[in-house]
Amino acid sequence: MKRIAVALLASVSGLVASAHAQASQETLPEAVASALESNPLMMAQRRVRTGADETLVQARAGALPSVSAFGSFGGYQNEIGEQFTSPTGVRFPRDGDSTRAAVGLELRQSLFSGGTVTARREAAEGG
Repeated sequence: MKRIAVALLASVSGLVASAHAQASQETLPEAVASALESNPLMMAQRRVRTGADETLVQARAGALPSVSAFGSFGGYQNEIGEQFTSPTGVRFPRDGDSTRAAVGLELRQSLFSGGTVTARREAAEGG
């Protein structure tokens, strides 16, 4: 019985010594960094900070110009023998096809917004 107790004590001592050796290999700055990275409160605060940074980016974007592009294409085909009557009452044949296309680019810049853009930016910077 005494031999079993000694063997058990030796194996437990070996486990404790092994765990202590592993723990002592980590330096203090590494331990602090590891604790900060795995802390749920710190992770939540990092997410809040990331959201605040994105809000600030969006608020600053309100002062920037916006660009949009558009285009359209369409066609019309008249049947043979169809007639067009002018406002003066003269009739003309209107046979054939008609095709139209349009392309555009639009640039918008706010010149005055009543302080809205500035107020949003300041609110985002304030947190």
